[in-house]
Amino acid sequence: METATNKTLAILSHTAVLSSGGAWYIKNRNGELLVDLERLGWEVTLIARVDPGVREFATFRLPNSIRVIPVDATGGKVKVVRGLLAARRTARAADGLIAFMPSLLSAVVALSARVGYVMYAGHAWGMLDGSAGWRLKLENALASRAQAVITSGDALAEWFAQVHGVQPLVAVPQVPSEVAQRIRSRDEELGAVPEVRLLFVGGLMKRKGIEELIQALAAFPEVPCRIVGSASEEGYASTLAELPNVTLEGYADWDRLREHYEWATVLVLPAHSEGLPRVIHEATAFGAALVLTPVGGIPDRLTDGRDAIFVRVADAADLERGLRVLVEDPSLIPQLSASARQAVAPLFSAPSPAHQFDAVLRSGPGSPGRR
Repeated sequence: METATNKTLAILSHTAVLSSGGAWYIKNRNGELLVDLERLGWEVTLIARVDPGVREFATFRLPNSIRVIPVDATGGKVKVVRGLLAARRTARAADGLIAFMPSLLSAVVALSARVGYVMYAGHAWGMLDGSAGWRLKLENALASRAQAVITSGDALAEWFAQVHGVQPLVAVPQVPSEVAQRIRSRDEELGAVPEVRLLFVGGLMKRKGIEELIQALAAFPEVPCRIVGSASEEGYASTLAELPNVTLEGYADWDRLREHYEWATVLVLPAHSEGLPRVIHEATAFGAALVLTPVGGIPDRLTDGRDAIFVRVADAADLERGLRVLVEDPSLIPQLSASARQAVAPLFSAPSPAHQFDAVLRSGPGSPGRR
């Protein structure tokens, strides 16, 4: 196997590192970039803000070729400044620099170190209604200065092409290898579904549709629902806890999240904005049907009534309607899941994202981090 001798890659991320069966990846949809680049010979330095919902880096045993510079916003001004300076020095010295967005930390360090590549794994700041002006300015600066913008779906690629005038590299969805393998190889399983078991995965925040979900779930007191995610905004967790059919699971690493996917028969995601959510691929890989809002890249990939049930954004009554379709007729679940898996399968037929990144890094002019 070809290796990239003495090549170093700095990765700026706003979150921590998780483990998935020995495969290392970044929480924000980076799939197996780290482990694959390790196999290809890249030395990787991860610069990350410690996520309060994730245990400290010391609890994970990282491969020798991956080192971490933690920038912890809770560590006091002096510690943060030292971390930022170390991050900037590392980023400037790297042969390749990838910044993951949205993240103020990534933007500040990336711009000061002449960013090489920017990856928008979820959505661009400009795609969000009411996004702060400074975020839009940073997004524009990064997009215009980056050697390439890497996105996880066609909707994001079109956004950057039209608004920022850059031609991104579209990577395959960033998921653990187990998910990709299941989508590629899973046999059609159209057996009966014993009961409807609902699953929501994501932060408990307004833009994820939590308010509409709370109202809709009240109509199905006998249908069990698990809510997996950190309480990002006050009040939602306590309100959900009052519903008799809801179990709050909190943050879950991949090993625990896998158990939730194995339990669930329906994934519900009434988000107000998305790119092409990773949870769609993960839930589909484990056989769940999808109840979604057609936002971002979702309607470009999935068809209402065939691959998923679409519901209107910020419409609790329509979300209740969509859920009721499956509650009253669970036999639709296997068919919807199988169709969704066929719809997303082409995304996983290309080489791994790590190989795509590696090819771009090799072919780029000079060393992106030193331009």
